[in-house]
Amino acid sequence: MVIILKEETKRNIYRVLISMIAFSLPLSEWLLSFSIILLTIFWLSTGDFRKLISGSGKGKYVFVFLMLYGIYLLWMLKTEDLFAGFTELKLKLPLLVLPLVIGFSYSIRRGDILFILSSFIAGTVASTSAGFIMNAGEVFSGIADTRELSPFISHIRLSIMTVFAIFSSISIWLNEKFKRWRLLYLFAGIWLIIFLSLIFSFSGIILFLVALVFSALYFIKRNRPWKYIYIVALFIVSILLTGILVHEVGYFYKVGSAYPLPYDSLTLNGNPYWHDTLRADVENGNRVWVYLCEDELRKEWNNRSQILYDSLDRKGQHLKYTLIRYMTSVGLRKDSAGLVSLTAADINRIENGTTNKKFSEWNPWRKKIYETVWQIDYYIKGGNPSGHSLTQRLEFIKTGLNLWKRYSVAGTGTGDLRKEFYEQYRIDGRILAPRYRLLSHNQFITFLATFGIVGFVIILFSIIYPFFATSAFRRYLPSLFMLIILLSMMWEDTLETHTGISFFVYFYSVFVFGYEEKKRETKGPELYY
Repeated sequence: MVIILKEETKRNIYRVLISMIAFSLPLSEWLLSFSIILLTIFWLSTGDFRKLISGSGKGKYVFVFLMLYGIYLLWMLKTEDLFAGFTELKLKLPLLVLPLVIGFSYSIRRGDILFILSSFIAGTVASTSAGFIMNAGEVFSGIADTRELSPFISHIRLSIMTVFAIFSSISIWLNEKFKRWRLLYLFAGIWLIIFLSLIFSFSGIILFLVALVFSALYFIKRNRPWKYIYIVALFIVSILLTGILVHEVGYFYKVGSAYPLPYDSLTLNGNPYWHDTLRADVENGNRVWVYLCEDELRKEWNNRSQILYDSLDRKGQHLKYTLIRYMTSVGLRKDSAGLVSLTAADINRIENGTTNKKFSEWNPWRKKIYETVWQIDYYIKGGNPSGHSLTQRLEFIKTGLNLWKRYSVAGTGTGDLRKEFYEQYRIDGRILAPRYRLLSHNQFITFLATFGIVGFVIILFSIIYPFFATSAFRRYLPSLFMLIILLSMMWEDTLETHTGISFFVYFYSVFVFGYEEKKRETKGPELYY
């Protein structure tokens, strides 16, 4: 049944529905799915699907992009686990639905783009504000991880969306003429930058810096009077960041003076110390595995805390390791005398999973840099990377590459990837704990492992060709969006979650298939959108 509506009414409803998707992306997977379903039903019920037959200016590019979903369908022929395969096809449905609906509906005008971006920015501001209000106290007190600031979707996905929302806000603020609402976009951009610094996702920070450089270079080319200011600003920022990193790495490797040689062999109570001089782990320059007497430590700790020595702290870490690292950071001997000198505040921090006393004094940025350097140092020295967000990714990538080598030409098939990944972990003998044996966290390696080099080439073509053939690359925000997505794929399985897939295919379809190109004699604001 086809519903008959006036064309302007249909366009207005379409505009609202497509903006609902943008608003829901950072807020709710349920609302996102509902919005996509609603838009699809509207598309079918109003007869717009008939444009598939009549064709459109960008119709052929839509079908090139749909090869991406076609690869998942075709590689089902190579799949043994059909249930997992059909689950994968269901997850990837936005790759099929959104390009068709957006590509064969009303063309998206400049005003529609502005409405879509505004909806997306509003959703991002709402999501980040709610997360901050709900969890800021716990995060700042050290009880919760900063990722708790993203209660609705993955903190990685939210940080990626936040970066795009920041530059969308600033772009609108710089280029739109309306006065009443213009400052709201500036305030939104400022708030989102503050939030990004609070959640401190390395994915988000790296993408923000890259986007900043890209934006500067983009506008240098088009705004010659300002180019020297952009260049100087980039140079200053680069010098500052380099200086901060050099200082923090130098601090980490500065040798502490808490445990001078020669080491004592007995505690004050006459019990033997254990000194493992082969393990070189450090906290604030002090060696972790010297001056340790676990018998005294266990007894005294259990007298002072309700969380037992041999259990987990509130972050899910082994408490005894948190305690040993914390006492080392203070420069205390790990025995009963050292533990007695800890204050009630120290005990509370340890229970909450704080591994270094300095963390209570440092800002989140310095803390994050220290933790990152510690992870790398610990991994290089042979430590188990399980649960360490950065270094365990190296194990994911190694496993993914080895899996691709086993299935280099045609891959594992659509539904067999996870099963084969687990098998590859067993073959490689990785030291990662079973619950941390995840996919490669690199979308390109995931493509290679799933579809082999043959499918990988087809996928790249289906993504890249329409983007350049439609000249979307000539506009600022589409180019920035593609840069953000492709970079995120280097360290995330961006297309392996419903939110990630929808974010990618939605804005890709809007910018590439939906946008109505208008010829202008002079360069105007369309250059940005």
